[in-house]
Amino acid sequence: DGEDDQEEATLYINMAICYHNLGEIENSIRYLQIAQTFIPNDAYERQCQVQQLISSVYLNQGDFYNAQLYNDLGMNQAKAINSAIELSESYRQAGKIHEALYEFEDALEYYTLHLRLEDSLQTVEKLRQQELLQQQLELERAEKEIRIYQINEELKDAQLRQSEEERKRLELQRDQLAFEARERAD
Repeated sequence: DGEDDQEEATLYINMAICYHNLGEIENSIRYLQIAQTFIPNDAYERQCQVQQLISSVYLNQGDFYNAQLYNDLGMNQAKAINSAIELSESYRQAGKIHEALYEFEDALEYYTLHLRLEDSLQTVEKLRQQELLQQQLELERAEKEIRIYQINEELKDAQLRQSEEERKRLELQRDQLAFEARERAD
């Protein structure tokens, strides 16, 4: 079952993070690689995330070759699926790797790509928030218009009832006057 596999993957990822925090790098890498086997092949973003985690573990160990290897895998996959979030993370990781290798021009280039992508992601998020706010305002306006319509209908009904009562009162008054006129005539 796919959901069970995702939970299994999460469990192995968490264990890998624990091992990393304990300084047991080999176990950390091993558990991340096991986690990958539980992630479905079509869960590309999740695969990218695990590759970035593996890259981070290697980078923290000073194994720049494997750090770059796994980050490149994640970056290529992020490009292939057009995932701006994962691509941004891959650029940031590449910047860290190049910085650790004293390749400052390359590091700066990747950090710049990362920041540009982050800015555009934030812009997209702001636009999405504005759109949601606009929809909410339109909904509130529509609700107010409906309420005003309901109030107007209730007022019309009240006026109709009042007019009907007034008509009945006038009929009663007319009937009373007619009755009094007949009595006087008799």
